[in-house]
Amino acid sequence: MRKIYILLLAYSLLSLFAACNDNDYKASVTELRLVLVKPTNVYSGEIATILGRNFSTVPEENAVFINDQQATVIEAFKDELKIILPEMAPGKYSIRVKSPSGELTNTGSGIYRSNNCRSEGGV
Repeated sequence: MRKIYILLLAYSLLSLFAACNDNDYKASVTELRLVLVKPTNVYSGEIATILGRNFSTVPEENAVFINDQQATVIEAFKDELKIILPEMAPGKYSIRVKSPSGELTNTGSGIYRSNNCRSEGGV
């Protein structure tokens, strides 16, 4: 009888270790994410960079809106978009990005369009 218990215990432990294979887990981060816009103080017509995650690498598949005005996407990478700012009056604006992986509006600082100073390219 004791042999049967030992065999059952050994079989159970073997089954447990065989079921816990680290290779079965695959992380999948597919949602769109906006991380940072730089510079934040820009003029119309200047280039700004949006850093994030899961953008399309095809510029035309990404749409960027500063409030409701569409910006021109000139370069696209999976974690970065370069845009040309549309004509806009001075003020603080939200940024909305649409890509094949989703749509997201930034809830952080956004972009500030100023008349008083030129952008120096910083954050």
